[in-house]
Amino acid sequence: MMTKKRKRIKTLLIWAAAFAFVFAAAFVIYKIEFPSSRVSNAKINLGSSEVFSKQDIADAAQLVLDKVKDFDACDLLKLSYSGDNHSNRPDDLEWLNDLKSRGGGNFTQCIRFDSEEEWLADTGASLKGEKDYFQFWLAREEGGEWKLLTWGY
Repeated sequence: MMTKKRKRIKTLLIWAAAFAFVFAAAFVIYKIEFPSSRVSNAKINLGSSEVFSKQDIADAAQLVLDKVKDFDACDLLKLSYSGDNHSNRPDDLEWLNDLKSRGGGNFTQCIRFDSEEEWLADTGASLKGEKDYFQFWLAREEGGEWKLLTWGY
């Protein structure tokens, strides 16, 4: 039979193990759900525009930042509005409207962002530490909500 002291020690160890498990699970979930470090040190340049308000550009940039937070192979270093010369061009609008599989449709406005990322060392990729450059394309109906439709080279 166990003595009272042994029962207390056993109970204490069980509680300590349970607490450690819950703490470890919460830590892992936090890291998965909130990988803010992917974008927290990025230099953001919203530039200026005669086409879009600062708020329009900021709203679009936020969608890009939210997407990059999901990337697990790189950290965002820079994000810049590409300028009015890359906005609302007829060829680009036609292309983005054709992306129906990603929510394309009847867009009347588009905007592009340029970015610089660094490949992470912990991915095992042969590119670790190297820089990469993506374009992010968003579109909307005039005055509507931005949709991030495509990104890449």
